[in-house]
Amino acid sequence: MISKQKAILKSLKDSPLLAGDFPEAPVFDRRVFDAVPDSGDEAALRFDQKLGHLYEQALEHLLTVTPSLQVLDSHVQVFDEEQRTIGELDFILFDETRRRHLHLELAVKFYLAVEESDGWHFPGPDPRDHWLRKVEKMRMHQFGLSTRPEAKALLKDRFDIGQIDVRQLIYGCLFLPMDIPDAPDVPFMASGHRTGRWLYRRHWPLHFPDVDPDRDDVLIIPKPLWPVPPSVQTEALYQQASVAVLMAQARTHCTMFTFTGSKNVWFLVPDDWR
Repeated sequence: MISKQKAILKSLKDSPLLAGDFPEAPVFDRRVFDAVPDSGDEAALRFDQKLGHLYEQALEHLLTVTPSLQVLDSHVQVFDEEQRTIGELDFILFDETRRRHLHLELAVKFYLAVEESDGWHFPGPDPRDHWLRKVEKMRMHQFGLSTRPEAKALLKDRFDIGQIDVRQLIYGCLFLPMDIPDAPDVPFMASGHRTGRWLYRRHWPLHFPDVDPDRDDVLIIPKPLWPVPPSVQTEALYQQASVAVLMAQARTHCTMFTFTGSKNVWFLVPDDWR
């Protein structure tokens, strides 16, 4: 059986990315991970931390064991002249093959496509999050952080870096309403990105009318494994439950689930979501 650590590391190496290239930050070339040895059980990941922090820890392990990369630092705080934090650089790397320094940003995000009178919107499980606002923040601030004078001075003083290239890896999934055939065109999302389906808890009988409430082959996907595409190998890592248990969990928070033998994922959301 695959472990949670190995499942997460494998997903970082080869699962579809949510975002494609940005003008300010192309996608990091994951082909360098092809030479990584199988060291998943040595990662010692902490599953009690926030999802983003968990995947930062997993990616740092993967980068560290990649022969052609040096991880010079991570989570580098950048301050202004008055020592106020203006941002954080996720990873500072040296690519030994291409002899260049890299500023690498990581994000793990999930969004639900919602059609309204003024067009499509893409909020997250926390509706205050939104894909288009996230894109704007990344492009206007995060991707350009290493080019700010404060960051340039820090990089020069601490690492003797004069030139640095920006790259990004953004993982996740876009969930579509149950009753639309195709995904809308979403700016900057990658071709072939992961998709699932979402529904309100109250709409379960409309979309799953033949599913017995006592059926116990529902698989609730724990949050640390949300970014991992389901497979036969990962099913043993999920919570096997009845529909009644699924409905109870979805009363208060968005719940990702699948069924035994399925490679599809669904988001069941509380009736008061948004």
